[in-house]
Amino acid sequence: FGMEMQMPKEFSNVEFYGKGPHENYIDRAYSQNIGVWKQTVAEQYYNYVRPQESGNKTGVRYWKVLNAQGKGLEFEGTEPLEMKSLNYTDDDLYSGPVKHHTQRHSGDLTPRPFTVVSIASREMGVGCVNSWGAWPRKEYQMPYQDYKYTFIENELRTVSKLLTDPSVINNPERCNEVMQQYITLSNIQRELAKHLGDRVFVK
Repeated sequence: FGMEMQMPKEFSNVEFYGKGPHENYIDRAYSQNIGVWKQTVAEQYYNYVRPQESGNKTGVRYWKVLNAQGKGLEFEGTEPLEMKSLNYTDDDLYSGPVKHHTQRHSGDLTPRPFTVVSIASREMGVGCVNSWGAWPRKEYQMPYQDYKYTFIENELRTVSKLLTDPSVINNPERCNEVMQQYITLSNIQRELAKHLGDRVFVK
């Protein structure tokens, strides 16, 4: 349960605070540790023999998608999110309901000229109870019902741009003022998110 968006391919780096460094799912996450991880988007997809779901991260406190200059978007939820950023769409990785009817290999995939960002509240587990043949256990499934979640999207540009301005960095008072404005804005967004539990709040 979540949503997706596309960003230009130049946003090819991710930084996140969550379970990593490798892909993990709600029923396959104990081997991963909570930490701050910096990776590329290209590194998110694992080259399984057959194209398939890949690159998910759980327990995400924040997720940044950045270009080489450190500009981009940051996503934060009121509760930990599940996130991923790939150069492939879901359709690229889907082989149909009967997998053996379509013979495909990850080496045949062509990366898209954009970055697909997935912002999810929860993704169903991957199973793996009997070497991937079984459905996930009941507590890792997502039964039909209403779901809701809240996240904040921040643009990572204004402060970093101001802090490279000589009129700011050479003026301690102005530098402090800029940082206080950023801190105040972040606090306001978090307070708004607490009261918007039934909708998505996007800056």
